[in-house]
Amino acid sequence: LHDAHCDMLAALGATCRALQVPGVYPTWQTTLPAIMSSSFREVLWIDTDVTPLVAPERLFETAAYRREGALFWPDLWGMGCEDFGQSAWPWHVSWHVLGLTHNASDVHCSHEHEAGHLLVDKVRHWRPLCLANYLSTRDFFTRVLHGYKDVFRLAWLKLRASAWLSPVRPGLAGGFAKDGRFVPGG
Repeated sequence: LHDAHCDMLAALGATCRALQVPGVYPTWQTTLPAIMSSSFREVLWIDTDVTPLVAPERLFETAAYRREGALFWPDLWGMGCEDFGQSAWPWHVSWHVLGLTHNASDVHCSHEHEAGHLLVDKVRHWRPLCLANYLSTRDFFTRVLHGYKDVFRLAWLKLRASAWLSPVRPGLAGGFAKDGRFVPGG
């Protein structure tokens, strides 16, 4: 961030910190170290490509968050998708390596999670955050998971940590075609 951004955040009580993790995380994969090193107990993570349609601070007061301490949203694909949904399939290698039992009727198993937005209480969920961070630094997992996004889901499942998963998938406002045109919808 630029100094002007950090100055604005400081006025709101936040402190900018430069993460010093060279060679461990690709730039786009610093979500977990950023969450874990935050001075806030409760972290609402929103990627730059996410546009909330309602005030996201309302999430802190929801019954689901107070009960579970972690809110996640499904990704665009799950077990029934052919092109993606890799780690949601019961035969994906991550289930075997982590000693997990796949339960197709449990949406935490059968649907991948979006890592671009989440809300977590770090005190209540420090152990799954640590496991997710560990998995995200292992080349094997980043290869079989196509990045780090499903390390949250797998860590929460492995440690049987409580979490709420939205029944509504995120939507797309549109995307850019190869020729640069914006195509609405998704």
